Order: sequence, then C-alpha cells, then structure tokens
Amino acid sequence: SQTLWACAKCGVRKNELLLAAASAAAPQLSRYDAQSVATLAWSFASLDTEHGPLLRAVCAEAVSRPADFDAASASQLLWALSRLRDGVSPLAVRAMAARLREV
Repeated sequence: SQTLWACAKCGVRKNELLLAAASAAAPQLSRYDAQSVATLAWSFASLDTEHGPLLRAVCAEAVSRPADFDAASASQLLWALSRLRDGVSPLAVRAMAARLREV
C-alpha cells in the first residue's frame, strides 16, 4: 500500500502498475492491517482509478472487521468509497460510518 500511496501523492498514473498491484493485493487483504487497507483504497481513489475486484475486497474487509479501523483509517476509507463507484458496498459505508461514531 505504501508504494501505491507514493504513486498517488506524486500523481503517477501507471495503469499497468496499478492493475498489477490491485490484482496482487485483492486476495491478500485479510493479511493487511486496517490502515493499509484504507491507504490502498485512498490511493486508487486519489488517482481516479477503478478496480472492481480490489474495491469489493476492501469493502469485505471493512464489513468483516470494522473495529480494526481507527478514526483516521475509517475516515480515509469513507473518503475513498465516496470517490469510487465500481464495487462499493453500502454495507461497508455503513460499517465505517458506524465506526466513526464509536471512536
């Protein structure tokens, strides 16, 4: 997620790199900490890059373990979900919004 964060901060829009990273990350997201999940989603949203399978995996993580997200990572993920469309789960949005009310 840190490499993609750097790409997003620098505005690097290498679709081959983004798609390869998304394809590699999606099946491994359960191993990522919540901040890394949020950062990955933020990176794609910042670059206006859609990747449905990755976003569905991110949403699944948000729904399955909302308590892992602190205020910063929940806010970051909610922002990313508001910018992306392909695969956004309303359940994930509700889970992160509820989490923000708790923290």
